[in-house]
Amino acid sequence: AVILPIMKRFFSYSPAVWDYFQKTDEYFANNAPTRPLPASVAVSFPLPMNGIKAVIWDIYGTIMNANIGDLPETLTHHDQLATAAEKLLTEFNLHAAIQKRHPHKTPKLALADRYLELIDLSHQNSKAQGIDFPEVQIDKIWQKILRDLDDIDLQSIKKTTLTHYPLTIYNKMKQSEQACCMAYFFDRAFQLNTLYPQALKCLTVLHQANMQLGIISNAQFYTPIHLRALLRKASGQQHLELHHLFSEPLVLFSYELGYSKPNPGAFIKIKEILQKQSIEPSQAVFIGNDMLNDIWTAQQAGFKTILYAGDAHQTALRPNEPRCQNLKPNAIVHSMDQIIQLLVSTSKVTFRL
Repeated sequence: AVILPIMKRFFSYSPAVWDYFQKTDEYFANNAPTRPLPASVAVSFPLPMNGIKAVIWDIYGTIMNANIGDLPETLTHHDQLATAAEKLLTEFNLHAAIQKRHPHKTPKLALADRYLELIDLSHQNSKAQGIDFPEVQIDKIWQKILRDLDDIDLQSIKKTTLTHYPLTIYNKMKQSEQACCMAYFFDRAFQLNTLYPQALKCLTVLHQANMQLGIISNAQFYTPIHLRALLRKASGQQHLELHHLFSEPLVLFSYELGYSKPNPGAFIKIKEILQKQSIEPSQAVFIGNDMLNDIWTAQQAGFKTILYAGDAHQTALRPNEPRCQNLKPNAIVHSMDQIIQLLVSTSKVTFRL
């Protein structure tokens, strides 16, 4: 079993589930990523940011690229959802079971539609409770999909072999664990995740400059798993853990909170944590790729802001959003080295692992 004394909330899965995650990663082995092209917005940082004690990061589009984006973005890509659904149906031999439940649709469209329907129902229920910009736990969505199928339907999965994993082990998993495996497989069938150039260097240099690092990100349970794996690959150190770079109290993911950005709740929480450590909002900077979710929301909490515009595909300038009309981040950068230049004096810059 994997036992971690710190941040174990992200990694406390059974050995069988961990093995499935690993074999799924191998099955969907990433191709060499192409270097991202910066967004068509000018770099802007007239003065270094002095006195910064905490740096809070967004993940998708800032530290880590995803070819589609975070969950709200993926839900708009129906063709890719259906393609990933077809791969999942094949992997778990669920064509017949889904067809029985939804005879008037092709299985892949029936599964994709049910996935979207359950997410929408969850959002509606949360909004009825007064939660703005609600978030789901995606493994719970897949557990509901499994519950749609009765025991007779699910017998089909026992008569085949998973593409890359021993069926006998999978069949012994709890339903909640099987749902995690499905959610993980579906994401990998849908997304290509890569670390942005020099991201590890930037995180390491800021950490070694005694800045507290945190995360506020729209994310799911697999996000910290992917992030750790990519950091390990970049560093060549298989024992690297998130707590080697990030402060656990400052790491907040939307799937745990029940709401996503631009809900201000996570920023308020981080602000309160920092103030207990005698760090004022003006001594903290938030780095993100989205003018609304990241820059506007962080500025409302009093944080300084840096727009990371190093990937044109992921940078969200939102020119038609009223809250972003006259919004200006403290700085706009195209690279991680520019973030180092902004936040760390040249005499203090080191990079060692």
